[in-house]
Amino acid sequence: MKAAAGLLLAFLLAAGSALADLAGGVEKLKKGEYEAAFYEFLPLAEQGDANAQLLLGTMYSQGKGVPNDLGEARKWYQRAALQNNPAAQFALGDILAQGKGVPMDLDEALVWFRRAANQGHVHAINNLGFAYASGTGVERDPVQAAAWFRKGAQAGDVNAQYNLALAYQNGSGVPIDPVRAHLYFNLAAAKGDRESATARDEIARTLGPDQLKAAQALFQNWKPGDEAVPPQAVASAPPVAAAPQTAPLPPSLAALPTIGAPAAQPPLPPPVAVAPPPLPAAPTASWHVRIAQGASQQDVARQAGQIRNDNADLLRAQRLAVLRQPDKSYQARLGPFEGRDVAERLCASLAARKVACQLVEGK
Repeated sequence: MKAAAGLLLAFLLAAGSALADLAGGVEKLKKGEYEAAFYEFLPLAEQGDANAQLLLGTMYSQGKGVPNDLGEARKWYQRAALQNNPAAQFALGDILAQGKGVPMDLDEALVWFRRAANQGHVHAINNLGFAYASGTGVERDPVQAAAWFRKGAQAGDVNAQYNLALAYQNGSGVPIDPVRAHLYFNLAAAKGDRESATARDEIARTLGPDQLKAAQALFQNWKPGDEAVPPQAVASAPPVAAAPQTAPLPPSLAALPTIGAPAAQPPLPPPVAVAPPPLPAAPTASWHVRIAQGASQQDVARQAGQIRNDNADLLRAQRLAVLRQPDKSYQARLGPFEGRDVAERLCASLAARKVACQLVEGK
């Protein structure tokens, strides 16, 4: 987990008038006087101020002025979340989803992500899309995933824009549309996302001149809610090689929640039903790469999550599952892969980075 020392202050500075009655504590935070700020926030939090509760949770989660204590962070996040503070709802869901210092609980995490998403919290919106795209905590549903990614993309979230671009590129929950894929990769790239820039350039090489011109025009004129694409550009689209559906890891507390609740928005409407393309035939044999094992599900999940975070460039596109074994132990596996050679190459790349791994055949 990467947590920049000045990141907390950056969010506080962005919070504006939402923290007007916490001004004394905020000023101390700006000066790095974390312990003094804590004692400013504590009585307000105990009196029920949701913003003060959110701040205390964040301070405990990062050890700013207090010992690092994720159990205590959860307590304060939950108090603020129960007051319908979307930033606290997201932070609480994040702790539960990743088992950070508390037992992992994907079901409860998704409840809080959904509540925050229905208030417009963009990280929570992307996390719901990620859950449906990967089948994490819910049944895999590419149509629902694309609907959530579209909501986040139109709100300006870089991860959601990247994920929606992938959905259009691969035909996951939406029709294959390389022009829109180029658009959303381009939008994310414009905000500094290097992976999106690379993907945009790759897909640009598959477009005809008219398609590329249309994609560039869409980017120049894009505004939230604008989904129009010239039909002739889509009709003449050349086939794009399908790639596995991927999604950035859910944002962690390395990206602190925005302080102060944004204006509430009405619940999301049901996604428009778009028939996904038929799934490819199942491979005759499947292979996995085991990267962690142990007696505790939470410990194995944390270990595997750290490995994936530390090797995000290599593992971002890989599905990760923690599976219970007949002897009641747990294994974290990447995959499945359609051939042993694919799994072997990934394991070799991990081994080069001193990550222990082992090939596993079958389910």
